[in-house]
Amino acid sequence: MHRLVGLLGALALMLLLLVPVVAAADPQEDDEHFLFSTSGDIKLGATEHADILVVVDGTATIEGDVGAVMIINGTANFVGGHTTSVVAISSQVTLDATSVVAGDIRTLRSTVDAAAGSAVAGAVRDIGTDLA
Repeated sequence: MHRLVGLLGALALMLLLLVPVVAAADPQEDDEHFLFSTSGDIKLGATEHADILVVVDGTATIEGDVGAVMIINGTANFVGGHTTSVVAISSQVTLDATSVVAGDIRTLRSTVDAAAGSAVAGAVRDIGTDLA
């Protein structure tokens, strides 16, 4: 449990340092490097791309391409979206029939619902045992 708190604390500190820098940068249309949402919903459209998407206490609807997705106490709905990896902590991940995860989906106290036809190239793995 202490490792989890330490990891979340380090993530929060990293985000506090990076978010102002990213917010000050001139955004490029339809191509974001880092998207972060707290206590709200976010949608990545079919023509949009992000390198990293982090959602805390909200819902992400992912129709475009994301390098990596992290959901904490929220929901990730992939609707034709593509990503390399997903980390879900106390969350729900839903993949529709046209969604693709090119790597692993790692979970901690989370559920994954994958429709027939969706593709997960790696494994859906609970990381709880790694933290014990």
